[in-house]
Amino acid sequence: MFFAWAARHEERLGLGAGVAEVRDAYARTRGRLASRPQDGFGAAEFDRAVYRALGRTERWTGLADGIRAYLRDGSTELLRPKESFDSRGSRTYESANRTVKCADGPAPSPARVVTDLRRARRSDPRPVLTGMEASVCAYWHHQPALRTRLGSPKAPRVLLVASEHDPVTPIEGARQLTRRLPGSRLVTLHDDYSHGVFASRGNACVDDAASAYLIHGTVPAADVNCAGPGLPTP
Repeated sequence: MFFAWAARHEERLGLGAGVAEVRDAYARTRGRLASRPQDGFGAAEFDRAVYRALGRTERWTGLADGIRAYLRDGSTELLRPKESFDSRGSRTYESANRTVKCADGPAPSPARVVTDLRRARRSDPRPVLTGMEASVCAYWHHQPALRTRLGSPKAPRVLLVASEHDPVTPIEGARQLTRRLPGSRLVTLHDDYSHGVFASRGNACVDDAASAYLIHGTVPAADVNCAGPGLPTP
């Protein structure tokens, strides 16, 4: 999707007029960084930058500009994250995030993790695998004594919120969970390609439904469909 978007805006972004050309620009950037890292910025750091950028469409232009600048003059400045993180806080967040994920459900086996990685590479030889945190849980030894069962009639009704084309947490997961939770409802932001929806995308339809649920416990009578912003204009 990113390659096709960049090709449509070739005059502004300068990465190529077709998907194949943009893809080649991306591959050349990653290949050069893999063989010749620049000041600690190599293929892994590039993958992380791509992963971060693809999660929010407002960062797509910056990613395209960074790839173009690197191919033009070898600079990685535009590819490096601008935010400054406290390393201790970042480590704490990552540890807590993985602890919750691994404790919430049974971990995939090492064989399942390897199978998933191979399937991803068959669909695309250069997948961004930096976000596949599930591999950590395969080696997670602690198992909670009690897990809450999904679908209990005694549980309160749940409101789920999802972006139609979220590249990080695909909407199919929310749809499956909705089917498993009696009385739950799904708020979908259609024509949206970002990760994170409520109080993040500035969509009144989403925010009103989620706020009513959080403040008053109001569950919509049916699933809610909201119109999204579509892809950005660079």
